[in-house]
Amino acid sequence: MLLNSCLAVAQSCPKSENKKALRFQEEAESAYKSRKYEDALDASGKAIDADPEYADAYLLQGYAALKKRSFGLAEESLQKAIELCESVDPEAYYQLGWLYYDLKKWKESERYLSKFTGHDRINEEHGAKAELMLARAKLYAHPVPFDPQPVKDLSTPDPEYLPYISPDQDLAFFTRRFELKDKNMLVPQSVEKFMLSKRTGLGVYERGAPMPLPFNQASSNNEGGATITIDNKHLFFTVNTKGNFDICTSDRENGQWGEIRNLGPNVNDPKQWDSQPTIAPDGKTLYFASARDAATGIDLYVTTRSDDGTWNKARKLPPPVNTNGNDKSPFFHSDARTLYFSSDSLPGLGGYDIYFSRQDEKGNWSKPVNLGYPINTEADEVGFFVSTDGKKGFFSSNKLNNGAGGFDIYSFDLYEGARPGKVYFQKGDLNGPEDADPLPATIEIKDAVTRKLTRIDVDSVTGEYAFVVNFDHDLLVSVKKEGYAFESQYVSRKDTARPLVVTSDLQLKKLEVGAQYPINDILFGTNSSEINDTIKTVLDDFAEYLQLNPKLRVGIQGHTDNVGNPGDNMALSERRAKAVFDYLVGQGITATRMTHKGYGETKPLFPNATEAGRAKNRRTVFVVSQN
Repeated sequence: MLLNSCLAVAQSCPKSENKKALRFQEEAESAYKSRKYEDALDASGKAIDADPEYADAYLLQGYAALKKRSFGLAEESLQKAIELCESVDPEAYYQLGWLYYDLKKWKESERYLSKFTGHDRINEEHGAKAELMLARAKLYAHPVPFDPQPVKDLSTPDPEYLPYISPDQDLAFFTRRFELKDKNMLVPQSVEKFMLSKRTGLGVYERGAPMPLPFNQASSNNEGGATITIDNKHLFFTVNTKGNFDICTSDRENGQWGEIRNLGPNVNDPKQWDSQPTIAPDGKTLYFASARDAATGIDLYVTTRSDDGTWNKARKLPPPVNTNGNDKSPFFHSDARTLYFSSDSLPGLGGYDIYFSRQDEKGNWSKPVNLGYPINTEADEVGFFVSTDGKKGFFSSNKLNNGAGGFDIYSFDLYEGARPGKVYFQKGDLNGPEDADPLPATIEIKDAVTRKLTRIDVDSVTGEYAFVVNFDHDLLVSVKKEGYAFESQYVSRKDTARPLVVTSDLQLKKLEVGAQYPINDILFGTNSSEINDTIKTVLDDFAEYLQLNPKLRVGIQGHTDNVGNPGDNMALSERRAKAVFDYLVGQGITATRMTHKGYGETKPLFPNATEAGRAKNRRTVFVVSQN
């Protein structure tokens, strides 16, 4: 790129007081305007000899050197001009920025282009080019960690692409092309199959097998590009039937996949490409890509499911996520905030780059952020998704040299700045009384700081549940049902040993007069009866439970282990039971509905010989006196 504009000399730099230098400078300017660049170089050099502090002479020498493609001299001269006069013609910053960009000296290019774009009097054409170069220089100047490794067994010598791993990481969906050999075939046939693989260990999967019927039928050309709800029961994917790409769904019940159903005209355009679905953790919000608007190319859309199961009219996502170019390959993370997608129109390295944008509580999307180099390159990067814990990125590629062959599925450690918000994922069964059918119930998850409440319905047929929520603060998971005992679990962010997905079966116990029921996670400090923040969170929820059961009368009991003096333990347990009683009264529970008593170490449930046993004996329970 050479200078196209006429010579522009800075007016704010001091003129030389050397008459000889001024005369040579005038000759140089005249020669430059006449496009006699060799003469301009000669005259400006003489001006510099006469006055080595003459900024305008260095500036002109740099411009003339660019015209002569003497880039070393141009670099030296323009740097000197800026050194002598920082307010020199801003074009000098642009030309140096471009020069270093061409030399792949990214940090130097970033420095000069940043100064150029921050100037208020710049060439409009160069301003647009500088913004693009600056964006790329920044990416190259600050590479992000990237060490992709093929996912074992999912990657084979056959091509694998369009990968997706379920939020609980148990199931991997992808497409594989391979040679189908049959004794009735004269020659092997190349086929493309929608595949399913199950996890066998931490990050380890089976080789995979074609999805069973009703998938992979001959009536459809191909299927793939899957996404699944957090309970692994509702699958969304793309079906290509005779060149028409539509988003379809299938539900899993009793381990079997049901019929494939088209999501219908509110989601799919009858003639245009609709593909690449990604389901939100609520199971009701679906993002996808579509080419239905010819004026703006491929765009990102969102649709929501009504309570009756129908999907509402899809709408285009607003800027800054959608651009005037092509935007596709969305992945909406389980944090319900972070959207990853590919675009060929946002500032990037060329082709499709991967970006992420975060949605705030008002539904507004942040300015997309490029995922960085070398994750993004001058080629196309699409089909990216992130593990539920936010630590791993996944994609398919045939451009790396450490795969099994052709397109393979890769994973890498995603750097901190590009990770989604931290989430807590729990699944399991809600069990009622023995031999009883599953109970209709709702699980509540409460943020211990903001008190934000999320409610999850338990499957009324199977008793199964699954939820994923933001993990910005500690959480309290509870089940409150009239006529049944209070059940809760306190989840602390400090527990770093927690698995990615917590499997926990919750138990609903029928209330019986005289029976004891634990209030979990009432953990007092050593020799203390102080109600700390954790205990407050639990007791606030227990108070709500008592309000839900207005006829219930309870006795609050405190118990200790056998460490220390029995008398002291008795007194401590009484103080703790009284502290719980007083706090509940303060939360609006009538005092006449409750009693309190401490039992010290006299009623252990487990042997005190081990720390585990002693921990279980340190407990607070409630006893039903009236129901």
